[in-house]
Amino acid sequence: MQSSIHPQNTRELLQYVPQVMGKTFVVEFRWADFSDSLKSELMLDLAMLQNIGVKLILIVEKEEVEDVLDWGLDVALRLENDIQTDAEGIRSVIQRGQFAIMASGEDYLEEEVVVALKALDTDKVLLLIGDERRELLEAGESFSTSQWSKNGFKEWSFHARVNDLLESGISRIHFLNAYLPSVILSEIFSIEGSGMMVYRDSYRLIRKMVPEDIPEVLTMIGRSVKTSLLVPREYEDIENLLEDYYVYQIDENVIGCAALHHHEGKSGEIACLYIKQGHQGWGYGEQLVKYLEERAREQEIVELFALTTGASHFFETRLKYQTFPQNKVPLSRLKALQESGRESLAFFKNLS
Repeated sequence: MQSSIHPQNTRELLQYVPQVMGKTFVVEFRWADFSDSLKSELMLDLAMLQNIGVKLILIVEKEEVEDVLDWGLDVALRLENDIQTDAEGIRSVIQRGQFAIMASGEDYLEEEVVVALKALDTDKVLLLIGDERRELLEAGESFSTSQWSKNGFKEWSFHARVNDLLESGISRIHFLNAYLPSVILSEIFSIEGSGMMVYRDSYRLIRKMVPEDIPEVLTMIGRSVKTSLLVPREYEDIENLLEDYYVYQIDENVIGCAALHHHEGKSGEIACLYIKQGHQGWGYGEQLVKYLEERAREQEIVELFALTTGASHFFETRLKYQTFPQNKVPLSRLKALQESGRESLAFFKNLS
């Protein structure tokens, strides 16, 4: 009997479908890098993307085009047989629901390809890298355009063309391991993705919360509220103190939140700190608290405290906060704590 897809995996995948539907992605690869099993997987993955409304431009070496088309037929992939050489031709192909094909030379993102892509409304470029460029995959996880220019990448022949594409409006260029099964889906259908990425805009961003974030944040922290790790909050509770709240955003997805409350004197509180379960362990909570510490210094707060029932080790070990007697908590906050009946531990840090 054939095994079914686990419902949890299906739910995780489906949440990304609205985000990619109608988007245009570029995929460049060297067909000779793939074994037959990987070729089959790649074609199935491309067919899946086509079925959910993703528009694709495939870039392959000219002598490999015929074989790619043959494999595409086996999975009913709607591919235009003719090689496209300019933006107008590509646009016409993808508007009628087919994938367009461009021919490449020996290097990735050759000049003719870059010229065409710059004239298109393209969202991402994914380069499937074989052994000849393996050092790209070992360079790190993600770099801004300025970091890309400063970290020794200039030695690669297509460095300038990568910058050219990013400056033209394409926001992401991904370098993925060609030998990993379903590597394109792993990149597209997850926030963390895989391989290395160069990005133009703010991929990771901590920003002030806006009213539109409140429903998502309440849903996000719901489980921790239910298990008493976080204080229960209603929409109005956050709305009334919206200026105090911040969210951590990755690739336009909110994955965490925290608040910085200013109490009497020069005392401040870190509250409502939460990182989504699937993103814990990456250091995002630590980055979020340190960001709020800097905002606290700007507000001339000299002592920060946090009340927690489940993050004692995090504050004490990772952030170097010290234990703090509850009677030193500001009176207004102490009264609310006592009325809540929560057995929170207090930690503080001197910012001066």
